[in-house]
Amino acid sequence: MINAAEAWLVECGHARVFISALNMLHVIEDSTMRYRVPLTPAHCNSVLVWQQRVLPVVSIAELIHQPTRTPCKYVCVLGWQDIQAGTEYGVLAASAFPQRIMIHDSHSVTPAAELAEAWQPYALCFVEYNNKVVPIIDPARCFNASQFDRQSGIEAVGMIA
Repeated sequence: MINAAEAWLVECGHARVFISALNMLHVIEDSTMRYRVPLTPAHCNSVLVWQQRVLPVVSIAELIHQPTRTPCKYVCVLGWQDIQAGTEYGVLAASAFPQRIMIHDSHSVTPAAELAEAWQPYALCFVEYNNKVVPIIDPARCFNASQFDRQSGIEAVGMIA
């Protein structure tokens, strides 16, 4: 029996990632809900106002140090469960409308060492899609561990460059 799962292919410039279909909540093209935030890292220099929440917008390309030359006119609202905090949300910038894809276990691959190292903090695993190796990322890792520093005893959440 072949196991398969639905995922969304999100492109940000030359960077491509898969997100579980369970994590993708909404795709928005309206840029009037997105605001630039001065003095913030390139990978997270804007926020999106969505359902009365202010959410960080992450550029996956910038996150792995691949500047994007393609404007990211779409944003993908993601959600995931945090055991302590409940439902958490974040937004990925996308240069093309995301595609819904079926991923089979047989698509799983071992990436080159350089690619594995670049994605190590964020990737759950890697699959081959259209002759390219693409990571399946964990949104919680992109928005919690990589971007926000939660120190015990401090009530504020601070950005890390």
